[in-house]
Amino acid sequence: MSVLERLSRFVGGGASPEARQALHACYVDAVNRAQLLSRHAETAPQLYSQEALRRLASAEAAQAERLGQALLAVGAAASAVSSEPPPSRSLNHWGRLVQDLELHRVAFRRLRELAVQFAESLPSTADLLDQLCREERHHCEQIRELIARADPQALD
Repeated sequence: MSVLERLSRFVGGGASPEARQALHACYVDAVNRAQLLSRHAETAPQLYSQEALRRLASAEAAQAERLGQALLAVGAAASAVSSEPPPSRSLNHWGRLVQDLELHRVAFRRLRELAVQFAESLPSTADLLDQLCREERHHCEQIRELIARADPQALD
């Protein structure tokens, strides 16, 4: 690392603009996943699905909060995210769960990539991203369990 890079890390809170942008994107994604899970919980046909999706939404909101704190730690602010999540592309509960699973899989892969990318330059941030990655893997397992119990032929 050159002297200029070290100096820019010191002045800029230790994070490159790329790192700040990646953290902010993860923050926005976590907020959107939390909102979407909350909306899917409202339309879930079974009580166990409603409760599980609410717990997942709460966990995603907690992740977003931790990412917002990480943004503050690197000298950036977590900007407000639209209160309206993207529309669901599915007509039934099973399809919405599949959509949720895919969003969590994408988040898992992205968090893993970023944890490796920032392991040397931002070790505390990389540790946070690794923790979130493990949580996302667990969320994927929980959603797969819900998918296994859902009837793909039922329309809401």
